Amino acid sequence: MTMDSKGVSLPIHAHLMMPWTDLRRGDCCGRLEVISDGYYCKTCDFFVHKKCGEFSEYIEHPSHSSHTLQLESYPVFDCKLCGRNRDCKYFVQNLFCCEICDFTMDLYCAKYPPPEVIDISQKHHHKLTLLKELIKFDCDAKCGIDGYGFPYKCHECDLAFHVDCVWHPSKLKYPLEVNHSSHPCTLLSSSWVDHPNILMENVVFAD
Repeated sequence: MTMDSKGVSLPIHAHLMMPWTDLRRGDCCGRLEVISDGYYCKTCDFFVHKKCGEFSEYIEHPSHSSHTLQLESYPVFDCKLCGRNRDCKYFVQNLFCCEICDFTMDLYCAKYPPPEVIDISQKHHHKLTLLKELIKFDCDAKCGIDGYGFPYKCHECDLAFHVDCVWHPSKLKYPLEVNHSSHPCTLLSSSWVDHPNILMENVVFAD
């Protein structure tokens, strides 16, 4: 990132941008951020969150540790982590990609990587593990949408879920009796966990 009297030069955008404070949906990741600091291009009416704007062109990321990821711009792409399809509706064209592995990741998942193992005790009594390989799967949440990416997997029940579906427990359609007598758990109620824009209610993370 470089700055002169006319603005800031960022890898995410072609024009100089000015520091800006505005609580709004970012044109960078398509999400409304709780923290509103960012950068604004008056020429394009283009707003990016501070954390999105300050990404380097190349990053190392725990969700794809085998290769360096490069910041690119495409009109349409699927995030292989959360499963969301990005189109031009919100001018979200930025992503990190690995051309070697056909891996694409939106800026939101780059900022807030999903945890590798979670336990949603009120809906399912087995731990869910985030797979580290691209697979085709049928999402077992209510969305029922076929996926190709890195789902959360219950190996005991052979169930798979989009990352976004797991973060909304009401979408899961397999409520099962809770049984955690064999190991200690910590109950986190109505708190922000890893994904600060998503309210997690009554989610238990296994130690």
